[in-house]
Amino acid sequence: MKYTVDQHMVNLERMLEKEFPGEECPWEKDRENLRVLLNRSDISFSELREAYDNSCQICIEFVGYTNDFNCPCGRFGKSEALKRTRLALEEYYEKH
Repeated sequence: MKYTVDQHMVNLERMLEKEFPGEECPWEKDRENLRVLLNRSDISFSELREAYDNSCQICIEFVGYTNDFNCPCGRFGKSEALKRTRLALEEYYEKH
């Protein structure tokens, strides 16, 4: 199952409700994705990496950062990444 922007939105909203919202990756909060991948006996490292890369790319683009391929939390620090996430959520809902 490919991670989507809609899944990312739901996971971000859940994450932001937590006391310490930057402690987990939004994609990993969708435990079903992770459980399905890790329970497959035929999963290859490249397939798992591709799933992470896709989810990371969604997160990176979501906060408006496309200069390199680093996790926004690592690139900006958790505080700035969360600030950008909140702003991106507000902009998303204004458009939809």
